[in-house]
Amino acid sequence: MENCKDIKKYYDEIQKILDENFSDNDEVSYTDKVEIENIVTDTLNMYFDEILDNRLVTDIVSRHFSSQYKFTSKVNMEKGNSCFREYDEKYKLNEIENNDIPVPKEYQKLQDHFMMLFNLPQPEQRSKAWFDARYNMITASDIATALGENPYEAPENLILKKCDPDFPFLDNKFVHHGKKYEPTATMIYEHIYDVKVTEFGCLKDPKVPFLGASPDGICSKSTLNNKFSPRLGTMLEIKCPYSREIKTKGLIDGDICPHYYYCQVQIQEQCCELEDCDFWQCKLVEYESREEYLKDVKPKTCHSIGDKGEKVKINPLIEKGCILQFLPKNKITEFCLFDAKYIYPPRLDLSVDEYDTWVLDTLGSYKDTHPDIFQDYVFDQVIYWKLAKSHNVLIKRDKDWFKQKYPILKKFWQKVQDYRADTKKLEELKDMMGGSRNKYFRYNTSIKDMAPYFTEKHVLFLNNKWNDLEEDDVDECDDPFIDD
Repeated sequence: MENCKDIKKYYDEIQKILDENFSDNDEVSYTDKVEIENIVTDTLNMYFDEILDNRLVTDIVSRHFSSQYKFTSKVNMEKGNSCFREYDEKYKLNEIENNDIPVPKEYQKLQDHFMMLFNLPQPEQRSKAWFDARYNMITASDIATALGENPYEAPENLILKKCDPDFPFLDNKFVHHGKKYEPTATMIYEHIYDVKVTEFGCLKDPKVPFLGASPDGICSKSTLNNKFSPRLGTMLEIKCPYSREIKTKGLIDGDICPHYYYCQVQIQEQCCELEDCDFWQCKLVEYESREEYLKDVKPKTCHSIGDKGEKVKINPLIEKGCILQFLPKNKITEFCLFDAKYIYPPRLDLSVDEYDTWVLDTLGSYKDTHPDIFQDYVFDQVIYWKLAKSHNVLIKRDKDWFKQKYPILKKFWQKVQDYRADTKKLEELKDMMGGSRNKYFRYNTSIKDMAPYFTEKHVLFLNNKWNDLEEDDVDECDDPFIDD
């Protein structure tokens, strides 16, 4: 098969057969639709030499009939609608293998850089090499903490993490919600901006070996329907807040993008040497039941862009959908939800009828399509969701920002090395962090943007080989970075 040319051949021949037999809005029953699929398959068998892809035939025929089974002569395939994303691997249509997409000359350097990043050697996820790599660098998500600009975590706590390769990470509902819906948020972004987003592993800064970043994705050269996308090279940082309000107006750093996330984005751009990052936020909420999902015919979704909150209309079909949840077989506890696995639909512009078909097909075949889930997990439920609000804003790379922060990060990393070398001082730090120093950060979460204040005092902490703060002194001190 020759990738997208083959799908077009299927599509053109099927449309020709249907156009000869139906007119717009002709109504047929479900049984009739199945019979139509059989007739189309038999007809194609006379035209094609190769063995037919029956699943693809059924898929294309179904797209020509609405949920009421009224024939539509032409399926809207503009701007990524009705894309064939699920066939990317089989027909080599993914953004890496598809060589049929011409890259304009002015984008070729960016395409070469994209491929260089993609081809960087990556250790297998969660392998010893993977853990060792992350242990020996400050990753972008921890940058604000290392700078002393994260009101939710003290920098000393990050030092403890970096001095203990087995430091426990306790999941919570906020982190779990974000991880669960990150793939859905990515697909929503792909549909709105008609681009295929590529996943990347942890990328080390080419010039600063103790810095690394794991971007949520980078836009490729390909639209959803396999044409060139000018969004090539735009990085994607996704946030799916559980309770935090999504702000759509104001300063990018501090209002729309919380400052600690702004620090994360800047380091990601620095490590990947890319100039643009879309800070993409999605408020995804779950329906209480399937009945509520079906009754909500027109979800009230608000999508906006930029720092002025400009509202933009999006395809209503991507405003709600569903995912499949599986729980671990041998770990049924109150926290087992944090270890759940999920299967996501191949695309989001599906009708209710198409979603139902996908659910039934997936539950009947996941033994073969997802053997890792089938072996260790049990199906729990279909979760129905809706997109309540989304906002996208472009964050440009700020090289002056990094130049200012680099000396502080360098000193922080030296501090980590010092504590790793002196176990006695490390134990003293552990004792101190069990008290009010850590508590100050946990409960002072209303800090909006105190970057200059934090940075100035944090330099004092970093310039001393050890932090000699006593726990009692911290209780009486408004500034957590002042040394006695």
